Amino acid sequence: MLMLSVASTAAPMEAAVASEPAHLKAADRPMVRQWLAAHPGYRLVTDADCRCDDDLRRMRDPKESGAWADRDFHPYFARGDFDRDGLEDLALGVHAAGERGQFRVLVLSKVAKPFLSDPFLLGDAIFRSRPGIKPVLLLVGAFETEVGNLEPRRGGGYRYVPSDCC
Repeated sequence: MLMLSVASTAAPMEAAVASEPAHLKAADRPMVRQWLAAHPGYRLVTDADCRCDDDLRRMRDPKESGAWADRDFHPYFARGDFDRDGLEDLALGVHAAGERGQFRVLVLSKVAKPFLSDPFLLGDAIFRSRPGIKPVLLLVGAFETEVGNLEPRRGGGYRYVPSDCC
């Protein structure tokens, strides 16, 4: 009986470790592993899931995007003080088994409870406002469009506020 218990808890942790992106900081890995182990029906979404190679090339290339280019851009990853508590938060795309063509935004914080959004379409991406802009905005939407904002709520969590543009 003990052997079965050990085996059933080891598998999700191994899956979590295998799916971690290289751009995830070592200090963030335990927090991500813990969340994935507690939610075995989820996996991290990767750049390949986006199927947006042209958009990624444009986002990363200074010749295409000028001052807005970000060589380290990943469509399902953002870092910033999204909840405005003075500490850096981590936003990741996660995919739930059974949700075809969708991802959710997972926001992890060192002090606040994890937040999991409603689904968005794969091909949309997670963005953040440019460095130096305060407050730091957590944005979600399609490339080259006015994206919506995951806005922090008083008392914790976020709410999605779609762009009122166009």
